[in-house]
Formats: sequence, structure tokens, C-alpha cells
Amino acid sequence: MKRRKLLIGASGVAASALAIGTGAFSAARVERNASITVTTDADGLVGLVPNPDVAGVKMNSSQLAIDLEDPGVNVNSVYQFGLFEGDLDNDYPENFPFKAEPDKPAEDLSDGRDGDLFKSAFAVVNQSSSEKRIQFTLDIDEVDVEDTTFAFEIHRENEQKGLIESGPGDKTVDDVLGPGEAFGVSFIIDAGENALGDELEGSIEIRGEAVQ
Repeated sequence: MKRRKLLIGASGVAASALAIGTGAFSAARVERNASITVTTDADGLVGLVPNPDVAGVKMNSSQLAIDLEDPGVNVNSVYQFGLFEGDLDNDYPENFPFKAEPDKPAEDLSDGRDGDLFKSAFAVVNQSSSEKRIQFTLDIDEVDVEDTTFAFEIHRENEQKGLIESGPGDKTVDDVLGPGEAFGVSFIIDAGENALGDELEGSIEIRGEAVQ
């Protein structure tokens, strides 16, 4: 999330302008309390909540991580992690991707984080009290890749908000979330018959900012 300075406002010493002119006191001291808590990704103001039923997506030292290294996906296989909302190209086997039910968005957390309505691989949740623009950036480094591709879908309210597929450079999708709203992220890994030993590494960056 974009780092910002913490500003703490405090009212100073007040007096009638007729009695005391500006700057007429020699010294003043005003003390106020501040309380700041550092918490896990799942509980932060911008929450990153893994689906406990999706393999490889988990909390690692209080941070969201996607870890498919141990034992890894099979060669000549397609794996889907979380349900999708939109349509993908015809590059995947029949019946892929598995879709969310029309009346139950994949990212819906209304039944709680372990509820049946949470079907994305993970969710990005605005847990602040005001509307925020949330920017999701995926930067994948194809360290040693012969025959592996991927597709990440960002979705909300039964709609695909963005699709990030294999290719050079980082890619960004953004959406505006009100307090308590979320978008879901699901992904597909397609390992071809020549993919044995392929490695994908990278990072996900989430930025949040106030809506002007």
C-alpha cells in the first residue's frame, strides 16, 4: 500500500484576539495520544485475505503468499486456483475455467472469511471507513520458462474487472472499493508438455489511495 505520513491534528491554546495578540505567549506545550497498530495482511486497512480452501495461497509470516514450489504443478497440466467470472481464450481444456454462480460473486465475503460465498483464490478488501482506489499490479519474472503460461483474473460483482496474462513487463488493474467492499483474484497455471523444470517468480503490489 502506498506509504503516507501520519498527521496528528491538535487544537492549540485558544484566547481572544483582543486580549492576546498573535504570538504573544513565550512558550506552550500540548500533548496528545496516538495509537498505531501493525497487523497482518488479512486484517490491515487494505486486507489481503487468502481462501483457506485454495492450495498454495496462504499467510506466510503474516503476509499473503502464493507458493506452488512444493511440490509444484504437474507437467502437461492445467491448474485453476479460485473461481472465475469472465471468459478466457480457448486455450484451456473443456469446462475451464470453473465459474462462480450468477447470484454469488466469487469475492463475496458477506458470510465471513470462511463462508461458502468466498470462492476467489484470495480477496483484496477495503477495510477502511472511506472509499479507496485500489491498484493491483502483477510483476512476474519468467526465470526459466519453456512451456508455462498463466492468467490472473481480477473480478467483482459477477464481472471481470481485468485479466493479466503471460507476457513481458508488469501489468496493472485498478478498481474503486467502498468501505467493506472487495475484489477477488483467481488464477490459472498452464504447464505444457515441455514445461518440466519451468520456474515463475514475481511479486504482487497493492496500492490504495483516497478517491478525489
